[in-house]
This record gives sequence, structure tokens and C-alpha cells, in this order.
Amino acid sequence: MVVNSSQLKHANEETTPPANPANLEELLKKNIELSEEILNLSKKVNNFVIWQKILSVLKILIIFIPLILGYYYLLPYFKELQVVYSDLLGLQQSVDSVNNIDLNSISPSLLKNLKK
Repeated sequence: MVVNSSQLKHANEETTPPANPANLEELLKKNIELSEEILNLSKKVNNFVIWQKILSVLKILIIFIPLILGYYYLLPYFKELQVVYSDLLGLQQSVDSVNNIDLNSISPSLLKNLKK
């Protein structure tokens, strides 16, 4: 749709009230009120964002501090558990080596002594 300048002037005259000092003063007061309301809302949003950042850092600290302390506190127990586990594996290996003995390779005199 093509709009010519006479139609644009006519539309502009309908939407814009005449500029008199009382009307301008009223518009300025409304503008100031709305600006103050926007300022108050933006301060609330800013405070909300700041608290969200603080709480997210606290949440991360609540998760990772016990993990780090638990690691350092339980490290000696894990080392002890590793020693016990390796001893058990050593016993298992010695049991496996006993099970792998070929009884046919044992001397007959040793077998007679074992039967007694």
C-alpha cells in the first residue's frame, strides 16, 4: 500500500494532540512516573540476578567442598583398602598357582609321604 504525504499528514494530525503547555506538562509527568516505575523494576531485576549468582556459587560450593574434604579424609582408608585388596589378589594368585600344579610331575616318593 502506497501512502502519499497528504494521507500521512492527516493520520499524524489525528493521533497527535495539539501541543499546548498544559498537555506537555501532563505528558512529562506521565513520562517521569513511568520512568521511575521502570527504574524500580530494573533495580528489582538486578537484585534478583545478583542473588541468583550468589546462590549458584553457594550451590557449587555445597557440592564440591564435601567431595574435596571427603577425598582428603578418606585417602588413608583407600590406601589401606588397596593394600588389603592387593594382599587378597596375591593370595588368589598363589591359590591359582597351587591349582596349576601338575600332579604327574611330582615324584612318587613325595606322593607316598603325602599319603601317610
